[in-house]
Amino acid sequence: MDVTLRHLQYLLAVADQGSVKAAAQACHVSPSSVSLALDDLERALGAQVTIRSRRSGTVLTPAGRQAVGRARRILGEVDELVTSSQSLQTEHVGTLRLGCPINLSVWLLPRLLDRFSRDYPQVQVRLSEGGPHAIQEQLVDGALDAAFIQRSQTWRELDTTPIVPLHVYAVLWQGHPLAVRDTVSLVDLKDEPAILIGYEPAMSNARAMFRAAGVEPWIRWTGENVEMVRSLVARRLGYSLMVGRPLGGSSYEGLPLIHRRLKESATDNFVDIATPRNLTRTKVTEALISVCQQEFSPLAPPTEYSDRQA
Repeated sequence: MDVTLRHLQYLLAVADQGSVKAAAQACHVSPSSVSLALDDLERALGAQVTIRSRRSGTVLTPAGRQAVGRARRILGEVDELVTSSQSLQTEHVGTLRLGCPINLSVWLLPRLLDRFSRDYPQVQVRLSEGGPHAIQEQLVDGALDAAFIQRSQTWRELDTTPIVPLHVYAVLWQGHPLAVRDTVSLVDLKDEPAILIGYEPAMSNARAMFRAAGVEPWIRWTGENVEMVRSLVARRLGYSLMVGRPLGGSSYEGLPLIHRRLKESATDNFVDIATPRNLTRTKVTEALISVCQQEFSPLAPPTEYSDRQA
């Protein structure tokens, strides 16, 4: 028995929906059709890919998880083939599935998407935000085409291209005694309250920097909303540590903020674009990398927003 694209489509539907019934509804077929397709697929592969239960739904086996990752890549390449074959105007068409960790998205994505959407208007970008572990899992499974990842956190199963150096900044309120310096140290801040980003890996990275500096931080608050943390700092309630720095120097409330390079910030860390290893990059992915290298070059000024009339 041969494996067909329909078999793979039904397998992905079951993996995404969590049950045969839900997968059947998503595919507009009967549950028996999905079940028969899974049976045929398992016979063709010689391995059980799902455990099906009326009570608990459908669970993927280890062989099933591996099959799902490969199926996503195969169907993605088929979609790319169909899209490129249908297009007579340009090769830069279709969908780009782009992932980005939450702590990087606030300063990377707006600038990138503004430029990319103007340069390649026929490409639809689908965004996925989350932690670096979840983002890289999606890459390995074939659910994403590319993602921004810190080099220090990149898995070996991925190919990477450097985009921009990554620095950590101390965020201070205007008038802070250390704001007159070009750089500050965690030792200088050891007796002051810290207001830190609470989600991972930001918190783990911050604690590692404190340990390396021999500083026991006074953590006053943690928060997962970056703008809330910045607003607390602007109100002189503490300092914070953040990756990257915004061009604007004010909080959400309009209060001024100062960003100073942290001395303990690693000098060899980068934001990279990661793609699945051993998978040929599409024209769209190559275009994404090219735009990033141009837009985030140390010599490139930030693209300014302007009203673009039709």
